[in-house]
Amino acid sequence: MAASRRAGMALLIAPVVGLGLLAGCSGDSVTYAGERVTEPGTFLRAVEARWRSDLEDQRVTRHQQARCYLSKPAETRDLDGSVFCGPVRYFVDAGQESGSGAGQDPSVAETGLWDRYSYHAFEGSDGYALSEPNLQSRGTDLPDGLELFRPDAQQPPADGERLVAPKPPPVEAGYLDPDAEVDISKARKPKDGRVVTPTVTVTVAQVGSTDRIRTDDGTKGPARGERFVVATVSFDDGPFAATYDDGWDRDGLVDAEVTYALRVGDDRRPLEWQDSGQPDSHSQRTLVVSVPQSAEAFLVVSAAGRDQQVSLTTGERGEAVAGFYRDRTEVGVSRQYAANQFVAGDFRLSYSLLFARARLAPFDPVRGWAPEGKAWLFLDAEQVGIDWPRYPYSLYLDRAATATVRDDQGTISHDLGKSETWSSSVGDLSPVFEVDADATTFHLTYRPTFTFSSPGGGGYAPPTGSGSLQTLQFDLRF
Repeated sequence: MAASRRAGMALLIAPVVGLGLLAGCSGDSVTYAGERVTEPGTFLRAVEARWRSDLEDQRVTRHQQARCYLSKPAETRDLDGSVFCGPVRYFVDAGQESGSGAGQDPSVAETGLWDRYSYHAFEGSDGYALSEPNLQSRGTDLPDGLELFRPDAQQPPADGERLVAPKPPPVEAGYLDPDAEVDISKARKPKDGRVVTPTVTVTVAQVGSTDRIRTDDGTKGPARGERFVVATVSFDDGPFAATYDDGWDRDGLVDAEVTYALRVGDDRRPLEWQDSGQPDSHSQRTLVVSVPQSAEAFLVVSAAGRDQQVSLTTGERGEAVAGFYRDRTEVGVSRQYAANQFVAGDFRLSYSLLFARARLAPFDPVRGWAPEGKAWLFLDAEQVGIDWPRYPYSLYLDRAATATVRDDQGTISHDLGKSETWSSSVGDLSPVFEVDADATTFHLTYRPTFTFSSPGGGGYAPPTGSGSLQTLQFDLRF
């Protein structure tokens, strides 16, 4: 009757744990090499104490009914020299080598439910004594055809397969990797994740999260009480990249070097990449940062003393610098200032040019950022043709009087270009205006206004004079 009951319990549990089980064996029925084993229960308790001690520094989930069991092949009554302890489920780092193969570290866990110990059997006058347990493998699977048993008839729990491995060990609070290789879970594309600076356009292409990352110290999870924020960021040329890269003398340009920082709450840390310190244009990086559960992380992009930021949590830009984010920042013009003549005695002036395009921007490589609430309006002048008797006359063009714009709010702005006295060739005549950042329509009035002089004398008349040419007017709409 007892034998029948034990067999029924083995059949009930075997499909779950994948092995045969004995309900229990008395000390007299436990044999090794055909001989009686003395005090197997005492030995098993010693192994179990050793095993629990060995688990203290492991990242492992242990079943509430986890124990150690003697083992034997199903076809014999003799012990096979192993003790299996479990069920347990270890955190297994996918980057680590397996520990069960020959020549590999037995302390490295696998994905099975059992830890295996070997032991020595010493023959005495009254049978074999078991001692010297030695760990052979962690997280191993049970071999087929093996039976586990204990002298006290305790059996392995039937739900061991439901054990869940613990999460990876945590990183330090505030962990940051600006150049990570990680798969983003729940990735989403922001509506507008651009941050435009004079030389670099930074775009958050997607944001999301992950529950683990690879580090030099293995797989890690977020710091305690924190979560991982992951963002893929791309870098492209900004609107004035060519100006700073075409070999100009940078002594005349505002320093527009871009720097990066991570901000979480009041904490701001410089952000540098591992290779060249900063990313190149047309590159892409993935940032991972561990932040408090309720906190938001921002990428701060700085250029020429102006900060802009974009959320690494949502991918959306924070406050914007006016001008770079308009629907339209450039319009074609193609308005010709046809050749105009001015004659006063010996002085003759011919003046023509083409206004090719107009641009709105918050930054000028020469002047820097426009004041708060303002933007720069650039009107590109091409095909400039100005001719006058360079000997003996010099020419001074009053640019502020020559070009003005009135916006849709009635504000009038004058050309800020430098007025110069020319004795031979002329400089760049492209007007630049400081305008209201929110304005969308501008009325341009262009009337070349100038003075001339013949400082060398020589009988030329008049020796000095001033004048203006015909007026050109047109509208610009952005």
